[in-house]
Amino acid sequence: MPGISTDLAPLSDLHPSTVAALRLCRNHVGQQIQAIHLHTDGLFESGLASWAVVVIAELSTGSFAFLGYLAGKVVTDEATRGFIGATVHTNGTAEMSAILWALLWVMQCPPLRGMSVEVHMDSTYAGGIAALTTQARANRALAQLTQTLAVIAARFAHVTFSHVKAHSGHPWNEMVDRVASAAHKGCIAGLQVDLPVKSWFQGNALKSVALWSQILAYNPEHRAAYPPQLGGRLVVTPPAHSLPARRVVELSFPVQRPREKTDALPLGQTIVFATANVLTLAPGDVREAARGLMVSGRVALLQTQFHNQGVHMVGVQEARTPGPDIRASDKYCAITSGATHRGTHGCELWINTRIPFASVGGQKVFFQPRNAAVVRSTQPHVLVCSHPYARLCA
Repeated sequence: MPGISTDLAPLSDLHPSTVAALRLCRNHVGQQIQAIHLHTDGLFESGLASWAVVVIAELSTGSFAFLGYLAGKVVTDEATRGFIGATVHTNGTAEMSAILWALLWVMQCPPLRGMSVEVHMDSTYAGGIAALTTQARANRALAQLTQTLAVIAARFAHVTFSHVKAHSGHPWNEMVDRVASAAHKGCIAGLQVDLPVKSWFQGNALKSVALWSQILAYNPEHRAAYPPQLGGRLVVTPPAHSLPARRVVELSFPVQRPREKTDALPLGQTIVFATANVLTLAPGDVREAARGLMVSGRVALLQTQFHNQGVHMVGVQEARTPGPDIRASDKYCAITSGATHRGTHGCELWINTRIPFASVGGQKVFFQPRNAAVVRSTQPHVLVCSHPYARLCA
């Protein structure tokens, strides 16, 4: 496994339960691993914080294997390698850093995809933050990144969190305590990894990463239905896929490319998004609500309300309209995925054609249906590319 050490020499005075457990461990080479246990711990002492993770494999035979450990000191300078959002040295940043590095390790290990991964910690506070059951009282940036990575890791593996009582003689909790102490004393070199954390905290980057990370967890065949990724962004190319025609809507509109001077002109862009579940916007009659947008007059009413609020794009869930199709009204262009054969589910993306979303050189830019292409359309979602100034998806 990458990024971990099995060197026990720097670990002095191991707890007797740890020594006994290590003697019982088996070699995992050639064995089937059915679960991974990550034991995390943090240490705050003399004004400095350090963290550690011990990795244990549960074999299909019922035995366990010691895979190694990773550790380091908490970094509070964003210009220093290993910075992950902590701004102070505390016990809380130490414990959360350990969980965060454990989650990062999970995501960079392809063999763990789809496997059961249990993270054990003796801090109920840090564990609650990672499990999204506790609100952070401090160190919010580090907590936000930890929670985001927990969401992403859960798309790769079956991640759970459990509490272990500290200093109770648990062999691996005692061991990770010694590893954190060794890292604190400088006996372990620690990880030296460059992460673009500063850019992660800009805008809603963390939330976007969490949402799009689901694509990374798909198998290659499923992932091939999506645009490729380059530099962390989706790159839409001319449609090239092997999906059944009935599940894909292709628009062969010519793409109008901006003139050469366009890039040099002042560009301003403002896009207002909204999402809605049509069932929640329905009248009190449950029978009418179940019909989604098929209720007479509902589309016109909702589009008028969103238009009056200056909304450029609306993602509609549970539309329950037939399709796939593209409909145009006097305010919005509606791209629909179509409902199931039972008339349920389905979603739509409404794009306003009357409110400018950008200005180039002082001239207003409006969305035009001829510049859009539906890259993928299924009942759960629609992925749309619009040229030349925007990529639209819902």
